[in-house]
Amino acid sequence: MKKRVPHNKIEIDINELKRLYSDEGYPVTQISKIMNVGADALRNRIKEYNLLKPEKRKPRIKNNVIELDEKEVIRLYCDKLLTIQEICKKFNVNYGTIKLRLEQNNIKLRNASESKKLFMNRPEMKEVMSKAMKGKPRKGKHYNRNIVLYDSYEPRIGFIEDCRRNNEDKNILETKCTYCGKWFKPTPSQVYERVRCLDKIGSDGRLYCSNECKQACPIFGKILYPKGFQKETSREVQPELRQMRFEIDNYTCQSCGKHQDELLVPLHCHHIEGIRWEPLESADVDKCITVCKTCHLEIHKKEGCGYHDLRCNPAS
Repeated sequence: MKKRVPHNKIEIDINELKRLYSDEGYPVTQISKIMNVGADALRNRIKEYNLLKPEKRKPRIKNNVIELDEKEVIRLYCDKLLTIQEICKKFNVNYGTIKLRLEQNNIKLRNASESKKLFMNRPEMKEVMSKAMKGKPRKGKHYNRNIVLYDSYEPRIGFIEDCRRNNEDKNILETKCTYCGKWFKPTPSQVYERVRCLDKIGSDGRLYCSNECKQACPIFGKILYPKGFQKETSREVQPELRQMRFEIDNYTCQSCGKHQDELLVPLHCHHIEGIRWEPLESADVDKCITVCKTCHLEIHKKEGCGYHDLRCNPAS
């Protein structure tokens, strides 16, 4: 059996090692083949003599020769936006070889997230993804972050809010506006704030289909001694009556004929008979009519149609 020779007793030409390692930039594994010495012995001598690391390393070569068109590599990486893995398959070399050639030519390498983004934005990949998703129902996670899922939030707010599934997409949650009673799709932030309110963490958090309905609602933001208190724009306080009248009139002002979506102001439920004069019939839906805020103010400016008068009919 051949006796093993210790590393410190192996004869190594230090000048040749310095030339190959520090000056030429050959890797240790390749130097070991050239000098016919083990790699561990070379590493010990490099550490012992404090040989400087090369500024630029030479690529590991197979059979001492790698014929590689560096201009083509740079063109594929920078112009065609191919990944290093794809370039490796084209030239039939390993990852380190391509990476080293790019570094030697001062090419800034893309990180993993940048490479993935470029790869997914290719036209062929978009076509593949569109074909894969075509005709498939979405299950589980919804891809649009601006959508509230019915299965996720109906159990949390359904006991106090009217909820239903959207007709077009059964995954989407719809609820009724607190002021006008219209079905709409709430935003995630609205539902999150409502859940916080029900958990006694947040304040208010009722669901409104628009900012106009929120500002017109008589119960919005009603807390004891609020800061910057402002009087509500709608005087009536019966939400069920208001919502029933809005639905009967199809959310359209009966004075100017404009729909809620066309208006920049909220709708009001106007009492034809004065509440003070007919308190028992104040909740009769036939004694009310739907008008917009602008028309409501104009109605009460007419002679004999003040808030303390007996009768006020905008249709007359």
